[in-house]
Amino acid sequence: MSASAIKGFILLVVLLLMQMIALFGLFGLWYASQNLKSSGSLWKREMETQVMAQLSRKLEKRFLLGAPPCLIQRVEPSKLAKMPESWWLHTGCSGNLNENGYYYYYVTESLGVDNCALVSKSDQGVMIADYYRLTIYGRRLHESQAAFVWQSTVIKPLYVALPPVCHGITHRVVAGHQMLREL
Repeated sequence: MSASAIKGFILLVVLLLMQMIALFGLFGLWYASQNLKSSGSLWKREMETQVMAQLSRKLEKRFLLGAPPCLIQRVEPSKLAKMPESWWLHTGCSGNLNENGYYYYYVTESLGVDNCALVSKSDQGVMIADYYRLTIYGRRLHESQAAFVWQSTVIKPLYVALPPVCHGITHRVVAGHQMLREL
């Protein structure tokens, strides 16, 4: 092989190595951008969770102080999650969180009284658990992103003069927030 043929072969090998290095660099940049997108969506989701937890607590406190607002008949959670925004607009109570850029609708469902769930007891009578489910439908303002639906369960104390008949085991519960979940 002549010297010029060897130089040509070496040049070809060097060019191929440079192309491989460039491809690895492009792959690294693509991978980093995918991680950034994923991190951004996870961060946005975490912020949404925090906002919904805060909103849920705010509505639950308001609910515990007065009559249940926007009370509807019990509906399966899967059906509530599929209800269109127009249904929420006509059926639910509404509000917005201007500081966070969200608007929301909510409804309350009575889940019934548990005669075995004791909130407190005194000489005048007992307080038993009256369970309610609060469902919140929300969306960010000025975004076409899909809406989110969250539910929380709340115990409202119900005063009764005489202890009710319990067909099970009496247990103590704490009034207020019980759980929060996304549908």
